[in-house]
Amino acid sequence: MSLKTSTEHHRFPPHDNTFAIVLGILTLFNVLSTSYGWFISVDVKGWWPVILAFYLVISCAYAWVYSFVARLGTPFSLRFSVFYTLALVGCFLVHAVLDYLARPDWLAVNTGLATLTIFQRVVLSPYTAFAIYGLFLGLATIRALRSRQQAG
Repeated sequence: MSLKTSTEHHRFPPHDNTFAIVLGILTLFNVLSTSYGWFISVDVKGWWPVILAFYLVISCAYAWVYSFVARLGTPFSLRFSVFYTLALVGCFLVHAVLDYLARPDWLAVNTGLATLTIFQRVVLSPYTAFAIYGLFLGLATIRALRSRQQAG
């Protein structure tokens, strides 16, 4: 039995590779999502390196914060982290599909002949993805704090 020093217990990224696994899953989804967008969107064809780099930065930030949160209380198991990240990816997949299905007639919207529905406003908002990340981090934080409260 080995005793962990305080620096080993709190080193970052965590020794259980939570950061790498979460980042890997999110990066794979981002590559697949951008690839799909490349086939159906002229904008993505021209901007895919920038889009992918932006997604990577956001995914890295999420993975870093999630890895920290996962260690707040009783550390999350790697299995939980994988399934939790897959649930996040599932939400993003639904959002991506809805984003392509909710496309309005932009000419009519921009000329004032039509307005966006509430559904279109939510789905097409640039802040929706951040809200999804925030929701998942918030739920993970609640879980971690509850496990910490129950443990001690």
